[in-house]
Amino acid sequence: MIVHEGQHALDKLIGELIFLPTDNDRSTTGFQNQRLFELDLWRHNFVNLENMPIKDLTNRMNGGPIHIGKDRRMSAYTNSILEIKKTLIGLI
Repeated sequence: MIVHEGQHALDKLIGELIFLPTDNDRSTTGFQNQRLFELDLWRHNFVNLENMPIKDLTNRMNGGPIHIGKDRRMSAYTNSILEIKKTLIGLI
């Protein structure tokens, strides 16, 4: 395995990434593909992502709709920001 120079610094910052096996969930794959498509659009609008303010980029990524659970009603959709707030409030 080839380890790049910056890899050690990255490992110190975020730790080792461990990828777990998946159940090949088509919904999750579709969600990930949608986010990659959006990143390509944003990169096109800003020439490259380095020119886009990080706060704007994270807000766009976390503000988009996500689906929680198996229910298909509109009430089952939320966004990452709301879910993180619920989780943090639950920890208090």
